[in-house]
Amino acid sequence: MAVIIPERKQAHFSVRNALENSMESNNVEFQAAVFAAGKFAEYSENFTVNICSKITEMVRSHSTPLEIKLKLISVFQHMRKIDASTAAMVRQTLIEDMLPNYPAQEFVLVTLHTLTLLSAHTLIDVPDQVELLLRHLITDPRSPVKRWVLTDLRYLANENRAHLWSEENIGSIVKFAESCDSSKDASILCGCLSILCDLVKYTDSTQNFSLGNENSPVIRLCRSCCYGKNFLVAAKATQLITLVTVICIKEFHQVEGIDIVDEAIMSIEALFLLVNSITGTISSTVLKECLRCCVMLCKVKSEACDQFVDIIGSSLTEQSGEGRKDGSTVLLFCETLASLGHMKAGVLKLLLPDICKILSSSCEKAVDNDIPLGQDDSKILIMLCTILFQTIKEHLWTHEAKQAINQVLGVVDLWSAYKIGRSASRYGHHSIASAILSNAANHVSSENLYFWLKGLSQICQGENKISGMDDDTNDEYSHIKLEPTSAMKKTSHIVEKLSMGNMKIQEGLENLKASATPQSPASSAHTNFQLEYLKCRSEFLSALHQIVVSSNSLRTSPPPAIASTQAKQSHDDLQRCGRITGLLRSCVSDFSRVGSLYGALFESSFDADPDTLCHLQVVQHICFCLSQWIERVCLKSLKHGNIFDEQKIEFIPPLSLVANNQDFKEYGIDIQALVKTGENVAKVFQ
Repeated sequence: MAVIIPERKQAHFSVRNALENSMESNNVEFQAAVFAAGKFAEYSENFTVNICSKITEMVRSHSTPLEIKLKLISVFQHMRKIDASTAAMVRQTLIEDMLPNYPAQEFVLVTLHTLTLLSAHTLIDVPDQVELLLRHLITDPRSPVKRWVLTDLRYLANENRAHLWSEENIGSIVKFAESCDSSKDASILCGCLSILCDLVKYTDSTQNFSLGNENSPVIRLCRSCCYGKNFLVAAKATQLITLVTVICIKEFHQVEGIDIVDEAIMSIEALFLLVNSITGTISSTVLKECLRCCVMLCKVKSEACDQFVDIIGSSLTEQSGEGRKDGSTVLLFCETLASLGHMKAGVLKLLLPDICKILSSSCEKAVDNDIPLGQDDSKILIMLCTILFQTIKEHLWTHEAKQAINQVLGVVDLWSAYKIGRSASRYGHHSIASAILSNAANHVSSENLYFWLKGLSQICQGENKISGMDDDTNDEYSHIKLEPTSAMKKTSHIVEKLSMGNMKIQEGLENLKASATPQSPASSAHTNFQLEYLKCRSEFLSALHQIVVSSNSLRTSPPPAIASTQAKQSHDDLQRCGRITGLLRSCVSDFSRVGSLYGALFESSFDADPDTLCHLQVVQHICFCLSQWIERVCLKSLKHGNIFDEQKIEFIPPLSLVANNQDFKEYGIDIQALVKTGENVAKVFQ
């Protein structure tokens, strides 16, 4: 009822009257009044202001039973609309009258938690509340109180309130953590480290951590905990030093006396060795923390990928042997390797023989046992195939790799095969993806799904043709009936590649449109982005086709003999070059128009993931740069003078890519390859 009638005066009076007249803890009316008071205090500011003085008076009164005082104090926890002056009065009452006079554990816990929630609602009291909690954490010897205080401290260290912590607050909790014994107070020490991790994560800054030199308290704390024997403490300390290192790299902050990156790498390696030394459920939890630290560090420091790949790759080989211990552990290793492979191109190339061997042995075992693959086994095979695609990206396929993929497709179900095809297309292996999707299209019961998969297959065929990769991989998948057309086998000129590729993409676009019927508006809304992106892609390919044709026209249609006369008459000295001038000017406007199309798609896709938005921005920037570079290099007139000489031709990604200190290298290898393509095109125009 409080949500419906939060400001009803009669209801407020009834609740207040019930609190005054029924002063027994076992009275049902009193319990209902306390419950109602909490609900109205949550939604009504007037009720909060009016009831606070009455509850404060009842709490202070010596005639009020202790059980009732506990229930009344809990009402303050719900006062989300309390103002600063009223909150200050409540804090004064609880801190001065309750905590010193009622040291019982239950009173301390309820009072501290109430003060924590009040400070979270008002925000201005967060630093003072943190100091109060830390004082009880240090002075109160009772373990339940310490654990409850740590819970409240972590509540105040969340993403909405972490920035309110002062440097003194952080210094106090670091000092307390240093005084804890990891063998006796492991859970309390873990709680302190978790709070510090949250503060670094949510503030995204190390400004209040005093990281001046190697004797910094945080550095000392991490060193003392990372190499201990307690697994959970070591895991939390490793996470803390990794988070600090990541922020230091982003802020270009140097810690005097040590290399913070090497310190984090050694901590992760020590934790990994500690995990591998035992078995059990606890090691699985710590292993996740360790692998998560690897990914966090490598995301901002790609040079560290090689070092971790060797360690994780050897562990994967051991776990995938005959006496495999745990499928979930193998899956964790595979997911981590896939993350590292997505960050840095070619980092997994040394693992290629081992991955092919693991895939082949797993498939042979599944065939010999004649048992359908379990969910974890299918996920492992999918992740291993993804690692394989990452490793062979922009490289020729080996016979072992082809055979391994062929064996996997023979044992997995169609849904897993679809995931493999999606990964293959993501990393540029469009021929394999086209074969898998074409086969899947023939095994679905829905017409919409058939057109969807068929369209994706045709799009992959078009991209495969544009990429210029050999079609011999299709022979390895003849059992799934992908037969390249004779035109695709014979054509090799870039103009024909662009034409054939664009034609296939257009066919795929029509099939995707057919998959979204008017009877399923949700499906139509879902495919809107895909359709718009394919339109932009088709227009981009058409512009590329036009620039190639325009460049070739200089040979097929050289300037006529009267070109100079026409240039003088039109007052356009570029007309002396003949027909190519008009064609190149048309290309300039085409690339500018395509860039605008990508920009419109980017603006309408505000809720897309960061990688998709980054891809759209880079392609848009490439289109605009091509438009400018063609005009600057090929359409430079004598009237322009040296206006273009001072401008360098270089490809710089959009500024929004580096928002929040995130460089484009922190994105995946697909974005990195796209940026590298833009840089290579800029070198050609230079």
